[in-house]
Amino acid sequence: MGYKLITIDMDDTLLTTAKEISEKNKIMIQRAMKKGTKVVLCLSRPHKAMYDYARSLGIDGDDNYMITNGGAIIENMSGKIFYQKTLSNDFYREFVSFVKEHVLPYCVLDIQGNTYTSGFEFIDDYTIAMAYGNSRGLYIKEPEDLPADFEITKAVINGNEQRLDEITDFINRRFSDYFVVRTGVGYLEIFPNNVNKGEAVKHLAKQLEIDLEIA
Repeated sequence: MGYKLITIDMDDTLLTTAKEISEKNKIMIQRAMKKGTKVVLCLSRPHKAMYDYARSLGIDGDDNYMITNGGAIIENMSGKIFYQKTLSNDFYREFVSFVKEHVLPYCVLDIQGNTYTSGFEFIDDYTIAMAYGNSRGLYIKEPEDLPADFEITKAVINGNEQRLDEITDFINRRFSDYFVVRTGVGYLEIFPNNVNKGEAVKHLAKQLEIDLEIA
């Protein structure tokens, strides 16, 4: 019996260092899909960064899915979200107060993948790179500039490797009720607890009535 579901991480896994999908991998993925296997791409970034890759593989339409924002959102390829776990506006305000107190460069992302940060004297390179990589906007806003029900998918503290090494334990203790993880060079990210790609795969499999247990 063939596989019913294949989930594939993108950055540093399916994508080459040039951020491309190799022809061999395209052929193998399309071959699996022709056999009826559901192929789901998983990405730490928002959905807009996923669409071109998915469509190049023929993954499209209401009956195909993607896991984005590190597992915080599951949506179909038509953009309908049917699962999301976000951080509240109260958390957002608390987080911004904290990073300002400790003079830590930061950004946050909304469910569309837009990037927000405060009006510091300069915007750090990691925030600019994140906004560029997400193919969405970069907004200079304070929490009070945004609606009272504004929520975020993740909060990010930026810095070079040495600086993040110095503060990671401190951030883990301060935000112990959340999922804190280093994601690539320059980013220490905070998600709601139990948000990760693995949990999202479990949720999607249940939605699709696919048993993940190995016989």
